[in-house]
Amino acid sequence: MDVGQSSLSPPSDSGGINDYLDRKQRAPQIPWPGRGARRGDETVNSVLLSESNAEKTERLRGEFAILHALGLHLYPVGIDKLPIGKWVHGAVNYVRTQASLAKGNYWSASSAVTGWAVLCGNKDLKVFCLDVEAAGMAVPEIADVIKIFPEYCKRQSQNGGMHVYLRLTEGKPERTRTLAYRNGTLLVELRGVSTKETGNAGAYAVITGPGRGPLASDFRLLEISEDNVQTVLGRLASV
Repeated sequence: MDVGQSSLSPPSDSGGINDYLDRKQRAPQIPWPGRGARRGDETVNSVLLSESNAEKTERLRGEFAILHALGLHLYPVGIDKLPIGKWVHGAVNYVRTQASLAKGNYWSASSAVTGWAVLCGNKDLKVFCLDVEAAGMAVPEIADVIKIFPEYCKRQSQNGGMHVYLRLTEGKPERTRTLAYRNGTLLVELRGVSTKETGNAGAYAVITGPGRGPLASDFRLLEISEDNVQTVLGRLASV
């Protein structure tokens, strides 16, 4: 997706996500997981469904702290996996500005927030995600490539696919694009910076929340050279 729309006390964000979350908190509350969650849906993680609001807040704050320490730019998502509010075109551009720990704590307390998305559009960070669909993991040639990467940089997606989080050590940042597509089915996508020269949103990748399981305390990105990236991308694109 290549569009930019969708604490203890709320840092200044007038007209943006803080106002939205404050309205959600004042509205009649529906017990977690809330509207939109389907308890019979196998894609919704049973552990997360059993969380109380207090447990969810604690989990979200812990996840945010781990990911924030890695220098990642994060934004909250709802149970539908979509960003809540405006993450680029609001009062703060969170692609350019990393949200603080205080902001993460504030977001975590909202009943609307269920997980975090990594924003991949910052060209200076050179962070990107290989998003392998379940159909892609079923292709032996693709699965063999994904096995190359260490487990600490991988996150299973709720549909049975796999996310691999990488950071380039040099060269130009990777742009968002399809890497493998077969018989009308998307197999692998790269989520990175915007494909437009003037764009700044880039793509995002949901890293925690329903269907993804707990975030390991040793999760980190794999630092990878441009030569190695091009080798991997070439193998995926040749499928």
